[in-house]
Amino acid sequence: MSNNAKISIENLNIKLPPGFGRRADTIARATARQLAQLPIRTSARLASITVPSIVLQGGETDTVIARRVARAIHRQIRTSRRKGIRHVD
Repeated sequence: MSNNAKISIENLNIKLPPGFGRRADTIARATARQLAQLPIRTSARLASITVPSIVLQGGETDTVIARRVARAIHRQIRTSRRKGIRHVD
């Protein structure tokens, strides 16, 4: 039995500290790739989610930053689901 649940993001706004501006597009694309690898059991329609700030460590690669952002988004999606967000088929 296949799982057709998916994450669809229309707009991803990531605020990065000064000096990270040129890396924003790469980090956003890598975040999408990381999210695609995380398990989602059911689809849901969320107008927006807010992810708590993530403290970046010096020298982290774009992939590491994206992984951390994706996991934070994933946690917020799971939290929203537990709070009774309407699921869609």
